Amino acid sequence: MFDLEMELIERETPFLTLLPRQPGRKEGRYAQLFSGMPDTPTEEHEASPEAARVRVMAENERIAHLETEVAGLREEIAELRQLIEEFKKQFE
Repeated sequence: MFDLEMELIERETPFLTLLPRQPGRKEGRYAQLFSGMPDTPTEEHEASPEAARVRVMAENERIAHLETEVAGLREEIAELRQLIEEFKKQFE
């Protein structure tokens, strides 16, 4: 912080205030206090993910869905093999 900013913040009647850092921002912002304390949103907003991250997340969801589907198909094949073996034993 600059000396001038500190002086304006630390006065008996401050002229500036340092606002909380917003998500996705590197530094906090300053607001003037001539017209009173500014309204600051109390709820925290999550920064929207970048396009590359969205693509990776979508790909991960697709892969997870495919893995679940493959596991289900493997179970179904195992059940069918067991049924075929039982069917063959009837004719032996």
